[in-house]
Amino acid sequence: MNKLLFFLVVMLFLCANSFAHKPIVINGGPSSIDNPYYIEDVDISQVAYHNATQGKLEIWLKFFGKENQKIKIQLGSPKLDDSKPVYFPACAIISKSLPPVTVPFAVPIEYGGQVFTTQSQKPEIFHEEFTGTYSWIFPTIEYILPKTGDYYIVGYIPEPREGKFWIAVGEKEKFGFLDILGLPKTIIDVRNFHEVFPIGGILIWFWFIILFIILTFFSLLGLGGLYLIGVI
Repeated sequence: MNKLLFFLVVMLFLCANSFAHKPIVINGGPSSIDNPYYIEDVDISQVAYHNATQGKLEIWLKFFGKENQKIKIQLGSPKLDDSKPVYFPACAIISKSLPPVTVPFAVPIEYGGQVFTTQSQKPEIFHEEFTGTYSWIFPTIEYILPKTGDYYIVGYIPEPREGKFWIAVGEKEKFGFLDILGLPKTIIDVRNFHEVFPIGGILIWFWFIILFIILTFFSLLGLGGLYLIGVI
């Protein structure tokens, strides 16, 4: 039995490390400069999935950065059915240490920013094998922070203002035990965001593994074990 549990933990760990990004938020609520989603370490590979609708047209992500630190950001949008357009997201890095910026959302007067858009870029199709989803992805953005302090990454769609997109940051893969346990729910949520059937990707193999372990467990128990647990 201990070997089976060890096998399950190893498989879950391998599944987690095959997932490119750890979710920051999936389909979250309204955010702002006063109520952002916090990124503890912007170098760790993470992603925020956002459905921009009235009342939450932007998503605000906050992190603490150091002078001359290079951050990496990638923008993308889910590849939906052919009846829906390709969304070209943008993002702005907002901080008190940056010059004034023009953006389609409110920024306190003491803050400035740097804008990055994708409207003139040609996206590529990306198949994320872990979740079994497809996205339009744009070239990675690299930016050197000018000073040490708090920064915000604000994602939005310039035109049309509503639509779905995601923002990924960092490259280092790091998953905790709770992240691994939450993998099935994460995959279902991501697939729902991409508007495809909830079960798919590596999640199918995950359930096959669970079923295999359960069947093996009962076969090892035998009829005597089944009597003990009240099945017969």
